[in-house]
Amino acid sequence: QLGQGENAVQPLNDRDGARSLANLTPLGNPGSDRIKLQFQVDAERYLRVTVDDLLTKETLLTNQVVAQLS
Repeated sequence: QLGQGENAVQPLNDRDGARSLANLTPLGNPGSDRIKLQFQVDAERYLRVTVDDLLTKETLLTNQVVAQLS
């Protein structure tokens, strides 16, 4: 159980300029699916993401750590 003021998640990209995971070129259109995100938690309790661009059929990130879970 967490005490007051404690976080259950430690973001690893919560700095200016680090909040973007992937750039889309060209940009997406409102109402159209553009990316597929797949999340997993590894044995060390890191939240990881894989990002696929549905328009270009490219994988933008593979198994990238985005947070450490407590």
